[in-house]
Amino acid sequence: MALPIYEVLIVKWSDLKRTIPELSHYIDVALNKLHQYVREARKTRIYALSMSRLSHLDLISSLADESLFAIEVLNPDMKFSWMSLHWDAQDVANAREWTIEAVRLSNIHRESNETNQVIY
Repeated sequence: MALPIYEVLIVKWSDLKRTIPELSHYIDVALNKLHQYVREARKTRIYALSMSRLSHLDLISSLADESLFAIEVLNPDMKFSWMSLHWDAQDVANAREWTIEAVRLSNIHRESNETNQVIY
């Protein structure tokens, strides 16, 4: 859950800038750093493969005291639809390729384990 929370922070901090305009400069500094981190993270396989979508962003009422997050694990089509709305096209294409590769390798590994089982 740690990785998708960065996506939520971007949304929430952007909303907070409108709520507390006096802090907008400081929020912008934090957002710039967070955007930089997320841009780099999206270039990695682990980030793309671990992405889940927070299903109820409205459950996160404040950044200070919220401890309840609802996570919805997505099938790949749902994940890519969400990514297409929030990510650059090249990052989505990479994530799709990496996911297909991971599923293929997982199937090869599973099939290999099934054929190597010894029956007594």
